[in-house]
Amino acid sequence: MSQKNKILAALLFFSILFLVIAAVIIGPLVYGIENIGSKLSEQDQDISVLNERIAKAKEFRVFRSQNEDELAKLEKTFVTADPPLDFINFLEDVSRNCQVDSSISASAISKTEKDAFPSINFQVALTGTFSSAMKFLKKIESGPYLVEINSLAIRNDDNNNSLDGDAGRKVKMDISIKAYTTKQLQ
Repeated sequence: MSQKNKILAALLFFSILFLVIAAVIIGPLVYGIENIGSKLSEQDQDISVLNERIAKAKEFRVFRSQNEDELAKLEKTFVTADPPLDFINFLEDVSRNCQVDSSISASAISKTEKDAFPSINFQVALTGTFSSAMKFLKKIESGPYLVEINSLAIRNDDNNNSLDGDAGRKVKMDISIKAYTTKQLQ
């Protein structure tokens, strides 16, 4: 083998060795640098999101301090959950004022997917004249609590012995009321 062939063989050997070293050592380093770069980019995005949340939290604190009175009024529209005595007393007072007999029962706190807040369902059974029962219903709807009437059933009172004709005729009204509460489900 001539000197020129030996030099070419050595050059080829060292070129291949250099490429192998480059592939084994430099390749993973470049890949690692790319991974670090993408992680830094993700962390930068996370920091941006956190900064946005911090800014929104500061805005909310300012909003809350500026609207504290209105938020307190809004908070009072929700029924207290443990136990809902204020709302039950409200229903009893309205039934007394409207001159209807009432029976009230409450269920456990529940929350459906379409509701923004948990709620308590109340079943109210009324007996009274139609006009007084409708007066009760209007007062409940315009009362201080955030409620939704789920169902309403009206029927004649079979035990009615009124001599006043239709004006004094008694009806029975069954109302299903959903009252919203801020208490979270466990």
